[in-house]
Amino acid sequence: MVKIEEIKRYISDDILNSIFEQKEDEIYKLEPKSEELEKIKTENTMTYGRFQEIIKNLPPHFKNCREDILDALEEYVDREGLIQSYDNEKFFKIGFCEGVKMMIDINKNKND
Repeated sequence: MVKIEEIKRYISDDILNSIFEQKEDEIYKLEPKSEELEKIKTENTMTYGRFQEIIKNLPPHFKNCREDILDALEEYVDREGLIQSYDNEKFFKIGFCEGVKMMIDINKNKND
């Protein structure tokens, strides 16, 4: 696996962060029309809203428990979102660095 240290003279952490943020903005603006994604959504119908609905429909004597479960669910969703964002950034940056290193190696081999 290529690390940023291996290509530091070609690209800095600041440049890599800037490229990632620009690409992240571009990707979030895209509307996915993927058949694969639609199939996943169709086959897996449990949503955050459905979880909330199920929890809110617990019998009245579970009121305190219901609030704790909703709070825990909210924290869990936030945690998973942060982990996914971290992983996405890591995978993008590693892939980008590997691509840059590959181009550098190809150019170096052409010049040898």
